[in-house]
Order: sequence, then C-alpha cells, then structure tokens
Amino acid sequence: MIFITPAALLLALASWGFLVMTFVNLLSGHFDTRTCLTECVRNYYFISAALGLAASLLATVSVIRSGFTLGQVFSWLFAVSPIAIVLGIFIIGYLGTAAH
Repeated sequence: MIFITPAALLLALASWGFLVMTFVNLLSGHFDTRTCLTECVRNYYFISAALGLAASLLATVSVIRSGFTLGQVFSWLFAVSPIAIVLGIFIIGYLGTAAH
C-alpha cells in the first residue's frame, strides 16, 4: 500500500478545509463587517485541530503497519501538516500573550 488509509486521507482533507476556512475568515476584512466572528473562527480552528489529530494518528499507524516507503512518508506529511500548523499558531499566540 503506497498511500495512507482512505479514512486518514479524508480526515486530512477535511482538516485542511477547515484550516483554509479559518484563514479566509481571519483575513476577510474588518472585524465589524465579517459574517464569521470570534466563535465561528474558534470553531473552525478547533475542528481543524481535532480532525488533524485524528488524521495524524491514523496516518502514523498506517505508515508503521505498511512500511516506510516514499509515498507513505509524503502522504503522512500531508496528514500531519494541518496539526503542525494549528500547534504553531497556538504556540505563537501563547508566547504573544505570555510576553505581556
């Protein structure tokens, strides 16, 4: 098997989708004129994190069970990238508020 399991792939795609929606809503203009405010963006962010974590776990299990082929590693990186981005945003936000 060259690619990760279909469930991990679907979860990774959904996580990427919610991550894109998070960024689109954050960058869509002034806060007062946005249709998706703080609650909406927060929901997108945490849904992306949950789906990304599930995809990462399933992809890791799939890579371990199937062997470490080049296709497996690339698909694993695709599945792990959303949770890495979400954790990066969290750490940057935490360090920004801890500095005050």
